[in-house]
Amino acid sequence: MTAQYSTVIQTHSKARIIALIIGIGLAMPLLFFGFLTAQQAMTRASDQAPQSVVVSGITKSSASIQWATDRESQAMVEYGTSPGDLNQFAPEASSVTDHEVKLTLLTPSTTYYFRIKVGDTEYDNAGVPWTFTTKTLAGEDVETDVKGVADQVKNLLLSPKPSTPSAGILQCSSMTCEQVRGNLGRGCSARDYVQCMAKQTAVSGIPGVTSRPSIAVTTVTPTPTTAVITSNTCKLDEIRADNSCVSWTWDTMATKYPSCQNAFSYYELECSNTSAVPAPGVTAAPLVRYFKNAIDDIEMNYVTLPEINRPTPAAGSTVYCRVRAVDKAGDATVWMSGSRQCQ
Repeated sequence: MTAQYSTVIQTHSKARIIALIIGIGLAMPLLFFGFLTAQQAMTRASDQAPQSVVVSGITKSSASIQWATDRESQAMVEYGTSPGDLNQFAPEASSVTDHEVKLTLLTPSTTYYFRIKVGDTEYDNAGVPWTFTTKTLAGEDVETDVKGVADQVKNLLLSPKPSTPSAGILQCSSMTCEQVRGNLGRGCSARDYVQCMAKQTAVSGIPGVTSRPSIAVTTVTPTPTTAVITSNTCKLDEIRADNSCVSWTWDTMATKYPSCQNAFSYYELECSNTSAVPAPGVTAAPLVRYFKNAIDDIEMNYVTLPEINRPTPAAGSTVYCRVRAVDKAGDATVWMSGSRQCQ
């Protein structure tokens, strides 16, 4: 009896092993086919990725976007005057491997941002849109390599928008400079803001007045100001420290719009044992500087105290630091200040 049960168990075990082997044999081709399918899908996606993206034929109102792909595809160029609002579109007419899309009805002396979309996949320049700048009304190149903010503002003022609105482009309909600044990137541009400030300054002598003057201004020759960099777009928002007052960080220009990133050359950082303006009734302590220098890497946003050959902040003391971004011409954002009691 026992021998019979043993024989039955062995027979069932053999049957399970045979079934398992057959199952594996059937599954292997399916797994291999799935792997090949996934690999082919990845290859297809890679084949349609834009390569060697260039911008050519730039004029005051047009530009051509060119790129290549390993296989034929039909794409669309999404573009606009703000990297966060690419609200204009230029589709290709057919599937090709050598691509060229011409953008027209562009505004002179304006920086445009764009990306390329194939199907549901969006391609850009390592996480940010590609960019180019149209020429001035006179057909000259805009001096985008000049880091002086005053020079950039001057270029904006000398290249006004055309009087006839371009089709398909959002127009700024705000009436006051404050409204313009509040609508930057939503129909209004930095150019609109600067022109608004320039007109009001020319008439009233007071920048930022609350209403647009009724006096007609036909010719405006304002002195270039730092109106752009004092707006909410480019100013530094915060500077902070750890509990020991040793490590200080701030929001770097790398987090701002490309127009802000391109405007500035370095930071100025000052740290001491007293604020620049003591509280009322408080006698300023003898000045002790922990740091006072320029930081020439515009993407850097941290520093460790103290600077070489300067004293170290003592436990229980309070450290005051302030930072600002400075351009090549010497114009700067407003100081951003912070303090920390050392532990």
